[in-house]
Amino acid sequence: MTLTHDTPTHSAFVAFVFVCFKVGVLAARKDHWLTEGIVVKVMNKKLGGGKYYKAKGVVKEVVDR
Repeated sequence: MTLTHDTPTHSAFVAFVFVCFKVGVLAARKDHWLTEGIVVKVMNKKLGGGKYYKAKGVVKEVVDR
């Protein structure tokens, strides 16, 4: 099924996503949220053998974006 803007049966969310893609908002979005000084939560169970899982910490330095 192909959704078009004219389809009367699609939800408001689908309409919003369609407009965002049409305008290019989601395609041009960048993930520059990672900055120094913010608090983050570790959600990787393999990091440190699970020692840091669900632990919170402050980002001290961002090496590469």
